[in-house]
Amino acid sequence: DIVTDGLSPNGIQIEGQVLYYAAGPNINRVDISSDGRAGASSVHYAGPALSYIDDFAVLEGRMLLARTIPPALVALDAAAPFGTAPELGTQDMGLDAIPSSVTYQSDVPAGRSLFPAGSAIVTSEFGGGLYLVSANAP
Repeated sequence: DIVTDGLSPNGIQIEGQVLYYAAGPNINRVDISSDGRAGASSVHYAGPALSYIDDFAVLEGRMLLARTIPPALVALDAAAPFGTAPELGTQDMGLDAIPSSVTYQSDVPAGRSLFPAGSAIVTSEFGGGLYLVSANAP
């Protein structure tokens, strides 16, 4: 479906029994049944029209999106059951720092950490560079 899947589905993540994938401006979700088959699918996050999500990371239901058009990092809260994920905040990025891929420090293989636990590492598609994003502690 070109409306919900966009022109070219991109990033993909699995957390628990849910598969998430970036699809144009949206993050879609597909439940994974106990036998491993695809279950119900839905739009998890509906981004602005004419935007494009390149990659994202998920941790305990929260997400950090690398949006390339317009360039920004977008933080999402966990979605309520049968609902869509609300935005927590957006950090606009310049055209020289278009975000491309995202990973959480906790996703890095075991060993000595390069970055603080719970932080996200973002690469830039065109301008190059590595960005460290840390959440403020409450």
